[in-house]
Amino acid sequence: MGRRYLFGMSPTSIERVAQHRRQVQRERERQELLRISGGEKEGPTTVEIDDIVFDATTRIAKIVFIETKNYRTVDRYVTQNYVRYPILSGWKKKSKKINKTVKLTNLNLEYLNVHSDPYISNYAFDIISKLNNEEMYPRWYLLEVAELDKNSKIEQIEKNCKDNTTKYNLSKNKIEEQTRKLNVLLAPVESKLSELTKSKNSREKYLLNATSKKVPLILTVLSVGVFNLFKSAKIKLFKNSIIKIQNKILELQQKRDSYLQKIEECNVQLKTLESDYKKYLEEHQKITKQILDEYNDTISKITSLEINVPSNSNYVPLKKLAQFEYSKIVGCYVIRNTINGRCYVGQSKDVLKRLKQHFKGTQPANIIFAEDYYDCEEELRESLFEFMIIECSTKDQLDSMEKQLIEEHLAFKTGYNSTAGNA
Repeated sequence: MGRRYLFGMSPTSIERVAQHRRQVQRERERQELLRISGGEKEGPTTVEIDDIVFDATTRIAKIVFIETKNYRTVDRYVTQNYVRYPILSGWKKKSKKINKTVKLTNLNLEYLNVHSDPYISNYAFDIISKLNNEEMYPRWYLLEVAELDKNSKIEQIEKNCKDNTTKYNLSKNKIEEQTRKLNVLLAPVESKLSELTKSKNSREKYLLNATSKKVPLILTVLSVGVFNLFKSAKIKLFKNSIIKIQNKILELQQKRDSYLQKIEECNVQLKTLESDYKKYLEEHQKITKQILDEYNDTISKITSLEINVPSNSNYVPLKKLAQFEYSKIVGCYVIRNTINGRCYVGQSKDVLKRLKQHFKGTQPANIIFAEDYYDCEEELRESLFEFMIIECSTKDQLDSMEKQLIEEHLAFKTGYNSTAGNA
């Protein structure tokens, strides 16, 4: 049965998936109540499994459902414009128990979700989940669990992706806003710097012309040297103004460089942020593909429950006999005591019918097995015996195989057989 196991998921994980499914169903029912909260008097009817009593030997399951109806009554009437309008009460609940009995053979389990009884078919998933027995998981159930698990994982990584995208956009907007503010601050500095640079260049050009131009001798004589003094003072004034402008330019250049450096840092942060986000998206796609690949691999390995009793050299626990469908098998059979190893070998034209003559469920109906059964500790009795079937087609094969099996399993010497086989 291990090959049927839902690979990668423990029974606890399966129960978690089933619980999530039930929560989604309850939320859907709650939303339906809210949707019809206007003037409707009847709401959706909900059904839950209250209890399951399962007999593993007979495979009979007795299921108790709780059916709850949501309804409202008229509290009073109001009259407007000669028309009476009902005022409804709040939602009320009325519950009743519904008992169902179903035999959960492997065949019935495989078709439980399309059972003729709507209580059984509609809540087949919950029935299987509450049984919590890996060996009773039909194919449709495992496929649905795999689908739910895949959707749950993808939903979670999509949520993470959405959260990370939101964080990325917030960080990106913050950096871009900071860059925009820096550019706003940079613009007047650049403008002022350009203006001062032009002024400085103009003054330097004037100063160069003024210092290189010689004053006519006659002008010097006529002004008794005053013109030369005036020219020297003007040149000195220009030099001082150029120095002041140069200092202001240096100050603005430092401020400009500081803004440019911060803008560059923002650009680097933005590139790093975009690179990291791109890597995250690639990883997100990789994980999503991995989940889908694992899902496809899982469902490809899920098989249906075995319907018929195995006819080979493998032993099957006697308690599992009820899970198989009846089929007329001609052959030999071996019944083995799992504690002391004693065996019984027989032959029959209808092996399953013969086994049920030997045992009622797991309790011996044949006295030859009774002593060991009742001497065994009570908690071990259900698993005390196992059986094996070997199909044969002719009477000679039956006799020959029976003798061979009696000899191989020492069924006559130390087992339950009273003879060494048919003569």
